[in-house]
Amino acid sequence: FDKKEITSAPITQDISPNDAIAVAGSVNGNSVVYSNAFPQWNADLIYKVSDGRAPHLEKLVRFNSTPGQDVNASFTMCLSEDVDIKINDKKWNKVKNRSSGKISFQKKNSTERRGIGIHKPKVWDSGVEERKIAPIEITIEPLLGTCYKLTKHIPASFFNNAAFPVFTDTVSTFNPLGKNCDKSEK
Repeated sequence: FDKKEITSAPITQDISPNDAIAVAGSVNGNSVVYSNAFPQWNADLIYKVSDGRAPHLEKLVRFNSTPGQDVNASFTMCLSEDVDIKINDKKWNKVKNRSSGKISFQKKNSTERRGIGIHKPKVWDSGVEERKIAPIEITIEPLLGTCYKLTKHIPASFFNNAAFPVFTDTVSTFNPLGKNCDKSEK
């Protein structure tokens, strides 16, 4: 790890759910909970911020019962500038892509280490004795300018015999490296 001062401006990210309805949020510690923001799935939206070596933003969807169908939860993400995007460490050609891999956003044409990383998406239940965890796929597609649509794909079969609530997330890591700190499992 090369310790040197980062002089470039940070990349910022705005993200919002496309399938949610407007509901009031309530602050709970380091989280904001939007109860039943997804009434079509009986699910809540939770934004949770964690500090540490690199700040993390978890965008959780908490399913309180089985949705009875495949879930395709989409979010619009806009970045403060045009960036180089990699999926599983390979440069993305900005053509709609469905993958279960990590995604990184780094300063365009720069060797300076600044960016945003999205961990490999997954879904898990609240099992106490045995937790059910599975990778899920995410589609990324370009919108206008520096905005992208991210869609999480959760098969209905995951909810069979799951202990509720069930969660899915996409963790964004904001760090000078623009890489993922994908060492923790839920």
